[in-house]
Amino acid sequence: MAKIKSVFYALIIIFVLITILICVIFPKVSYKKMVFVENKAYLNNPSRGFYKQISSTKLKSLEELDENIRLVLLEYSIVDFKETALSEEKLAELETFLSMGEKKGVKFIFRAAYGFTSESDENDVDDIEIVKTHIKQIAPIINKYSNVIYCVQAGFIGPWGEWHSSLLFKDKSDEEQIIVRNTVIETLLQEIDSDVPIGIRRPSFIIDAKNNGIDVSRLGVHNDGLFASESDLGTYKEKRETEINQWNKMVSVPTNGGEMPAVSEWSKPERVNAEMYKMKISYLNAFYNKEVLEDWNKNIFMGENALKYIEKHLGYRLSLSEISVPETIFPLLYPHYVPLEFELVNSGYATIESCYKAEIIVKTNGEITQEIAITEIDKIDSSPHSGKRKVKIKINQDMLDEGFELGVKIYDTTVQNAPDYLYNVKLANDDIIYENGINYFYKSK
Repeated sequence: MAKIKSVFYALIIIFVLITILICVIFPKVSYKKMVFVENKAYLNNPSRGFYKQISSTKLKSLEELDENIRLVLLEYSIVDFKETALSEEKLAELETFLSMGEKKGVKFIFRAAYGFTSESDENDVDDIEIVKTHIKQIAPIINKYSNVIYCVQAGFIGPWGEWHSSLLFKDKSDEEQIIVRNTVIETLLQEIDSDVPIGIRRPSFIIDAKNNGIDVSRLGVHNDGLFASESDLGTYKEKRETEINQWNKMVSVPTNGGEMPAVSEWSKPERVNAEMYKMKISYLNAFYNKEVLEDWNKNIFMGENALKYIEKHLGYRLSLSEISVPETIFPLLYPHYVPLEFELVNSGYATIESCYKAEIIVKTNGEITQEIAITEIDKIDSSPHSGKRKVKIKINQDMLDEGFELGVKIYDTTVQNAPDYLYNVKLANDDIIYENGINYFYKSK
């Protein structure tokens, strides 16, 4: 009997020791759940929004640019070089303009064309080799300043570089025109760095490129006939809905946008909002067309001014939804790595660029002590639950006793010299403190 009791007590002791060991290795964590609500504020965040179009000859216009404009369509007219290579002076003009990008906190939508006027069709190039030469001259400068290049619109063909009415297409069959377009696309893809997206005028042109074996993963769309008619002034080759659905499945870059030439039944806010999510629209012309902008400004959508609503949702719009913050750990062991569960929500029309990264920032005693990477922030879109994330932070007794702060830092990894965190992202929440480019959402003491 005594032997049985000894075995019984031994088992109890072993059980207790195992329990203690489990508690030490797998500590119990007490969490505080916090719920955040997206606000309705306009956020002057980078790499999205309404753009202003500025000629590369108008450097002063860039210097005096309103700080609320974060995208500039850089108009690079090379009409004087239809038969020759670009001069060193012309190339220097481009470099000087781009070099001001970080200082102004902007990124550039670049477009080169043989004229930006209604007479441009008379100045078009009829030799594709000239186009290729010019692309090869421009590309090294674009690559040098790729940190401030939002995208390169294919341009070069036809009036305003809009890929219609070109001498390069004159008397050519559909198949021959496809060859011309694909030559420009392939040259751009070969010469311009792989981290720079290329904008194409119509989705059907991207489909043609894909059908001819071209890698289209870097190709976005700039639609300069947005919402002007059922076909967007000929933008859609087939039925509008069919091609938009094809586009939605095909487009992987967020650098899509354009301009609205006219008010129509297709430019009503309800329809615009729905289609912009499908087309992943990040940018629109801030001045063209004023009639469309004024029409949006007169309408109410989702309980607020339609123009302001659309403006806020261009590109990405990130906010915190839920956070589970560790507050107590039993038993305490130095150090403990515990999961921080949180959700970032994107209500914008597009994802953020892949050059943006995010980190959880841990601050103790007023100093940043941990920076923990959040993965695949560029994959967070408007789909439900796409923004759920989990990271592990190191918690010890000193942090619990003395207090700590948690924040989210979202920043452009390609920008090195911008002042005052111009390229960091502010979240669309009221219950945060945005300080030095970091969104602080929790303070324990």
